[in-house]
Amino acid sequence: MATGRGLLRFLIFLVFALCSASAENNEPNLGFGLELILTKLEQLELKLVALEQQNQLLVELLNKPCSKVIHKDTTISKQIDPPSSLIVTDELTAENEIHSSCSTVPFVKPGKYLLKPTETSEPFYAVCDENSHGKGWMVIQRRFNGTEIFYRNWTGYKTGFGSLDGEFWYGLDRIHLFTSTRKHEIMFDLMDFKGTSIYAIYNAFLIGSEEEGYAIKELGMFNGNHGDSFEYHKGMKFTTFDRDNDEFGSNCAVQYRGAWWYKSCYHSNLNGKYIHGHDHQSMRWITFQHGLQLSKIMIREV
Repeated sequence: MATGRGLLRFLIFLVFALCSASAENNEPNLGFGLELILTKLEQLELKLVALEQQNQLLVELLNKPCSKVIHKDTTISKQIDPPSSLIVTDELTAENEIHSSCSTVPFVKPGKYLLKPTETSEPFYAVCDENSHGKGWMVIQRRFNGTEIFYRNWTGYKTGFGSLDGEFWYGLDRIHLFTSTRKHEIMFDLMDFKGTSIYAIYNAFLIGSEEEGYAIKELGMFNGNHGDSFEYHKGMKFTTFDRDNDEFGSNCAVQYRGAWWYKSCYHSNLNGKYIHGHDHQSMRWITFQHGLQLSKIMIREV
């Protein structure tokens, strides 16, 4: 695959050189034809990159050991499996206190707490956090060093991946469960590589079920310090490289190496590539024209 990409780069360089030569020699028709070929070659390279990402993900998943945790409480006898690829290092025991949400945790410090949002749902760990906007926030996405692959398929985003002790995506099923059970708000906490922090809070947030494509069904009023880059996505379904729900001519997730509530295509792309700096495929909050080093998305019961 790497050899194929090297050949493509050589061909792209060659076509670019020919385009430049044709422009210098006042041959517009030839130059236009070569530019079309250049465009096709660049599109082919994008497809090869997508295949490499998918192959890397498959190898990672095949090499990752399965893990299970058991709840020893006699009132909860079922075996509880962490979401696909979402690693939880804590063991569930009878001594674990169970809460309905991070808002009901008698907060001592940020960390993992056992939550059970409904009477019928099974308990699972979540990361509860606090910041200058108060306590009771539940982290649903965290990125800070690029160690976790976020170019994942539909199943990965549905069930969650990563580690609650590191970078992770909490899972669309769980986000839907919490936001559809009680009213929630959402907060985006971001920082660039220079250490400049920004935030955005929307005082209502609700996504639909998988049958509804996890669409953003409700998004409240914006409050933040650096522009609204999420309202554009209101009403959109979630899109991954293997499930195209956007309004663009091609798959935005493939084109921008991420997964999001894409429209045509984005004003924010916080599951894009982790890059020191930024480009159109990187983690972005479009009103904040800087490459993002940190991204933390949280929801809180209101």
